[in-house]
Amino acid sequence: MRCPNISNPFIFNHWKCNAGNYTLFYWISGVKYTIIIGLYLIGAGITRFIEEAYRGEPLTKIIGNLRIYQWFSAGMYFFGAYCDAFSIWNYFNS
Repeated sequence: MRCPNISNPFIFNHWKCNAGNYTLFYWISGVKYTIIIGLYLIGAGITRFIEEAYRGEPLTKIIGNLRIYQWFSAGMYFFGAYCDAFSIWNYFNS
């Protein structure tokens, strides 16, 4: 069901502002780049997945009950989780 009171650009711009804030915080704090990239991809994947659920474009291809862009955002999420897991694994095994 669509939510007509919240616009998609508002949701995505709100996410970008928050992502910029915490990315900058972690970068200044000296966190490894792979963890920062992974966290950004996880957050962007979650936000994009939710945004695409409300978008409802009629020409978007649907595969397995999800829009194609939701599959792309799920890939972003899992790639971000892989980056974080790989970075943490390297930290504890070095």
